[in-house]
Amino acid sequence: NEYGTASFPFNIDEIALDEYVESDISGVFGKFGLLISAPEILRVGLTITTPTWLGVTEVFGTRGRSWFDDGESFSYDEQGGGAYEVVTPWVFGGGASVVLEDLLVLSGDAEWTDWTALEFQDANPDVMALNQEIRTLFTSTLNWRVGAELDLMNVLRLRAGYQVNPSAFK
Repeated sequence: NEYGTASFPFNIDEIALDEYVESDISGVFGKFGLLISAPEILRVGLTITTPTWLGVTEVFGTRGRSWFDDGESFSYDEQGGGAYEVVTPWVFGGGASVVLEDLLVLSGDAEWTDWTALEFQDANPDVMALNQEIRTLFTSTLNWRVGAELDLMNVLRLRAGYQVNPSAFK
């Protein structure tokens, strides 16, 4: 009653608003690798991950309802939808591990991805325009991890690791 006996639309009692996006997503990709091993001493591996082709079908909308002090109500329902594809970039990776004195294992790996190659396809013009933004907002990333494992008398293994996953945003 901030406005006393004010008339529509200032006599709002309650507003409920629901914005939603429902997505159906399916996709396919491949990952190929090569492992070279010197038994019980050294392992070196390389991987290539193909782009992921994602098919996306979305239904989105806004539903709203408002109630007023005078007993009136108003409903709003707007819905849209669309389908498009998303193609992720190639990912190149490599790693290695080495065994030292049968007690200690050291390992590390890295993956490089050029996120500027992320792309929308077969979409409406608004979504397709995002491809230009992707090229200016994103950059490539190098994710890397290192770790060690210590074997204590074949009874207990202690492991420790560290990883860096930088943001794909510039």
